[in-house]
Amino acid sequence: MVSRGGASLVEREPVFSRDGKRLLVCTACTVTVFSVQTGEVLTVLKGHTGFVNSVVVVPNATICHCWTAALDGTVRFWDFAAGTLLRTVNVGHPVQSMVIPELCKPRDAEKGDGKRKALVAFLSVGWYKGEAKDESEEDVKGRVICYNLTSAKQIPGHLAKTRYVETLCVSPGGGLVGMADDHKAWIWMVPQGGIEKSNVIPWTILHHTKRILVLAFDSSETRVAAGDHTGRILVWENVGDRTFSSIDNDGKVRVGKFTPPPKIVMRGRVRGGGVRGKDDAASCTTYHWHAREVKSLTFTMDGVYLLSGGLEGVLVVWQMETGKRTYLPRLGGALFYIAPSLHPALFAIACMDNSIKLLNTGTMDVERTIQGIKPPFVMPKQVSMNPSMVSIEPSEGKIVVATHNLSLQFYDPASDQHVAELQVTPRNYVVGAREEEEEGLSTCVTHVAFSADGLCMATVDVRIGEQSIGGGACLKFWEKNLQNRKFSINTQIDEPHEISALSFQSRERMAVSCSDTEFKIWVPHERRASRVSWRCRSVGSYRQRPILAAAFSSDGSILAVAASEFLTLWNPATNSLVKVLSNAVVHPLQPIHHLAFVNQSNCLVAASSGERPLLTVWDVSTLSVRWSQAISVESLSVDPIRANFAVLAGVPSDTYQEGARNSDAVVGLFDVDSPAPLQYWTVRDGFGGTLLYTPVPQTSAEAPKKGDDNTMTDLVPSKSKLTYLTSTREFVVFDPYQREDEPEQPKVRDVSVPEEVSSAFTALYGKAVQPKKSDAPADVLSALSKAPWGTLLNGPSHVLPSLSVVCIPFMDSLLKKRTEQT
Repeated sequence: MVSRGGASLVEREPVFSRDGKRLLVCTACTVTVFSVQTGEVLTVLKGHTGFVNSVVVVPNATICHCWTAALDGTVRFWDFAAGTLLRTVNVGHPVQSMVIPELCKPRDAEKGDGKRKALVAFLSVGWYKGEAKDESEEDVKGRVICYNLTSAKQIPGHLAKTRYVETLCVSPGGGLVGMADDHKAWIWMVPQGGIEKSNVIPWTILHHTKRILVLAFDSSETRVAAGDHTGRILVWENVGDRTFSSIDNDGKVRVGKFTPPPKIVMRGRVRGGGVRGKDDAASCTTYHWHAREVKSLTFTMDGVYLLSGGLEGVLVVWQMETGKRTYLPRLGGALFYIAPSLHPALFAIACMDNSIKLLNTGTMDVERTIQGIKPPFVMPKQVSMNPSMVSIEPSEGKIVVATHNLSLQFYDPASDQHVAELQVTPRNYVVGAREEEEEGLSTCVTHVAFSADGLCMATVDVRIGEQSIGGGACLKFWEKNLQNRKFSINTQIDEPHEISALSFQSRERMAVSCSDTEFKIWVPHERRASRVSWRCRSVGSYRQRPILAAAFSSDGSILAVAASEFLTLWNPATNSLVKVLSNAVVHPLQPIHHLAFVNQSNCLVAASSGERPLLTVWDVSTLSVRWSQAISVESLSVDPIRANFAVLAGVPSDTYQEGARNSDAVVGLFDVDSPAPLQYWTVRDGFGGTLLYTPVPQTSAEAPKKGDDNTMTDLVPSKSKLTYLTSTREFVVFDPYQREDEPEQPKVRDVSVPEEVSSAFTALYGKAVQPKKSDAPADVLSALSKAPWGTLLNGPSHVLPSLSVVCIPFMDSLLKKRTEQT
């Protein structure tokens, strides 16, 4: 069974359902439906073979239907409550954007003679030259077409030709469709009487001296807002008064009345009110606060306010009448989309940190956050070592990744959900800083490693100095609290050395860190007040060679250190050199970057890179090579249970080119006794990928019962799965030992142990609040039940006395004087 996750949640605009209880999000080739109340995943719409770019919800609160469009050239109709596909329409062109104006108004607002109208979609598609459909960038042009979804036929003609495939937007009432195209904005008026040909649809163009990135319409459909790449927002009033005046009341174009706007060569002419040239608008107002490009624009339902967002990570609320602004800062990343809902104060904000925040503009509070796995960041150019920013927490199988704001994210690959976030170093992070985008972060987490039991963690954060002043590294050891399952810092070592690799011993509390010319062994040391901290016990080096990797054997008796092209074996107890190994097959020798001992064997795997890469399996007991292959290894991971290991084989380093960085790679599963892989899989995005073995938790039947002396750290996983994480942090989890034709065995649950089942109702609305049990003693409860009114209302409503009879005795019982002394 293969499970996928980690897809971006913010590539496209999220869409609310008509009842406002669900949020539909485009996640790669699928659409994920989240609960607005709980943030849990309700269902996933699977069927597209290309990236999904648009979702349009049918305006009916009683049914849950939607249309989706993707790059596979199909438009599909779904029941997103049940997750079933109802219909598929083959467009024949990759769809970049889709709007359906007819579905912007509720069903009860439609008028007509009872005949069913044809459902017409406006599509922005990629248009290929010739019949070969070469996907090179020179042959792809953009087209805006109309497509009849009812008859599954394209309406003759096209609305516009664009240099690139652009994104469409539609007004809240479905009367206008817009598109930002370089320095101009296209505006089409949708005829309500039906569309027979595309060239009869009225249109107008608004011009600007800067590149327009985003458009927005207000509810009156007379005001258009546009955001450009310099941070300015332009608002045109009474758009299309002259052009669209040739439309009859029934929505049809008068014959001979519509004349398209003339083509205008912009020369900086500005008409009255800020309108340029002969643009069909009464006035144009410019608003400016954003320092860089405006990414998102949305009007409120009443059109009084305009919401804008950009790379600063700040939501700006503009009052259109006065131009006053209010701000909501520190949203975690650039604001890509601002999606409205039918609730006037509820908006979904898609942020650059792969999160969707549900915002209440009435209180300006973020009510809930749907967090995906955080995207990677640009490593500083000054960092020369190989970073290891991804790891697995062994005790729970969580993926741990370093983020841009000096924190670690704990992500559950089984449920594809964010679990927790740990701030490694406090930092006042400024979102969208231009210097960091060009040169990389000035401070970042470069390494993270865990002990075998998962109770200890080590991190390395690096600070880049300015003009060789103020830089350095910091090594931190963390301890896990078994009560709250959180990590707290135990020891902080400033300026240990320039760390290039970090590893733990599996049996004892011992860690090794590598640098340019030396390695250090760290052990815990008990100080006063029974406080244990970490200290450096020994330092080693070999001929001043760069130390690139290190690994402990399974019993902890041998420390293998890669000193450039030489493989050295050390006794970690005495810090003495035992043996130096070198593979004489390859000349010249290449530096070793990956090193790991294979469990349940006496073998050591070493992978070198360079002009002549080599994967070598050493037998430590005989100090000889078992086998070797010329494989360029991008990542190496060993099975914690079996005597196997997996490698991610990418393209050789001498063929790393711009076009080859995201080429296909191969994941191979090997045994220590044979160079022939047991199995292999082809994957994409091989450059920068990572392989991780994820331990599978024991079932309830395998776990120790209550009362046993075994603790949670003594649990050994029954099997493990392999996780492939791409450079964009999408992941695939699968069982490498399961054949495709062998179905995965269902999990057996111990019926004696109750298991909490999450129903669809609970996922959508949340758990019901359980009444608290009274802690009062039994005699107090019995005394309360003996009160004259204790059982007064215990009975059906038709046998209860009237209030006029009950009220006076009830009040007398409350006002009765107490005769006994207190």
